[in-house]
Amino acid sequence: MFEPNCVIAVITPEATLKSPKVKARIISILRDNIRVAFKRNNLADNKVVERASRFFIYSENVKKTAFVLENVFGIHSLFLAEEKKFISLEELAKEAVQASNGIIKSTFAVRAKSFMAKTRSKEIEILLGSKILENIDGTKVNLSKPNNQLNVLLFEDKYYFWFEEIKGARGLPYSSQGKVCLMCSDKKNSLRLGYALLKSGCSICVVGEELDEINKKFYYSPEKISIEKAKQLFSDGKLLGFFSDAKTVKDANKFSKEMGVKAFAPLICVELKTPFD
Repeated sequence: MFEPNCVIAVITPEATLKSPKVKARIISILRDNIRVAFKRNNLADNKVVERASRFFIYSENVKKTAFVLENVFGIHSLFLAEEKKFISLEELAKEAVQASNGIIKSTFAVRAKSFMAKTRSKEIEILLGSKILENIDGTKVNLSKPNNQLNVLLFEDKYYFWFEEIKGARGLPYSSQGKVCLMCSDKKNSLRLGYALLKSGCSICVVGEELDEINKKFYYSPEKISIEKAKQLFSDGKLLGFFSDAKTVKDANKFSKEMGVKAFAPLICVELKTPFD
């Protein structure tokens, strides 16, 4: 029987493609953001381990943990997984059949990723697929459109099974790309633009509307500041720039004139689809 005992969070590919130094910084920021989200949701006791561009989170409540992580930017995918100690390939195949029993009933595929030097991923897929065919009646391999898919992640000491993927918030961890100021005039548009800025890795402060909805959903509270403070932060080099929620050139120019510097206004030419629509 398949019994998930951990959550695997795949780190966004944008981070893994960076230089080692930049990658380490982004992953460190993401880890801190995860801890903030856990603390906000009474999951501070969760154990978080980073390995192979993934976070392995050990929790007494894996479903709640995955639900919280769905709204943490910088996480590409999530899996409710079962971790077990690796003994041998024969034992792995036996456990795969037991985990799949009751889940795989018709067409299926096995997808494996091996981090063992002498064991290829394809070898694992063939072995486990053949054992499932032998031991579970009515099953048939379909690699293009399977009804179910057994996923396997194998290390020298441990392995993981899972069957379903949960889509993460993706993007980059907020605060990994610097701080910007959002000029708010229309709350709905400000929420859309604020979401896009956070997903791009920015931390934000706001002039105008308070965006409590972002705090509730994404565990990040944008600081509300005055125009004077925004100008001073920019003058001190603590803000990368200004963004306006304006949807016309006229309104965008009004914001720019007020701030004394050109404000970006992406909503003029881009219609954003966000969770706040």
